Amino acid sequence: MSSHHFVKENQEPDLFILHANSLGQVQPLLEWAPEVIVAGPALDQVLSWGIKIDVVIVKELTDLTLYEKLQHQEPVRAIVCAAHQDYVSVAFDYLTKKSAKAVNILAESAMPGFSLVPEAAGFQVSVITAGEKLSFAAQGHYQKWLAGGSTIRIHFRQPPNVFVIDGLTADGGFFTANGDGMVKIRSGQPFWVGEPL
Repeated sequence: MSSHHFVKENQEPDLFILHANSLGQVQPLLEWAPEVIVAGPALDQVLSWGIKIDVVIVKELTDLTLYEKLQHQEPVRAIVCAAHQDYVSVAFDYLTKKSAKAVNILAESAMPGFSLVPEAAGFQVSVITAGEKLSFAAQGHYQKWLAGGSTIRIHFRQPPNVFVIDGLTADGGFFTANGDGMVKIRSGQPFWVGEPL
């Protein structure tokens, strides 16, 4: 039996490589053939992996070596990041304009997500670091099936007035799933949920 996957156009999460953590982290994310967006500082490392790049965000286009580096990648789109902009906000502008449904961001730490992801992003956002996958609950709701004993962390930008959890027990700075099944977290404000990798 074949194990081919069929995905509607623009339904798979795009992949934004802010930091080139490791090819091993990227390979499972390429399964659905996402659009791959790369921040300029990560470009050389990503090129060494031999994967197809669709968009590169750079500080300037005057560097002739950029064309030489990307020639074998054609077609590739280069977006210039103005001096006052950061790579994450430029990537989010691009993703919003193309009506993206979801994006996985590969980053060294969760900080790009915590500080720069707009709360009004019209798509799902996950930040993947070396040790954790963080999902943004923009609407203040999170629901997922977890195996009993699994742990997660909840990160708020500001301390919440109140939040409600179902199926989880507080365990230090973590929350542990009470048993196999759906867990739910609700709050009046957006938050992040971190799952260890």
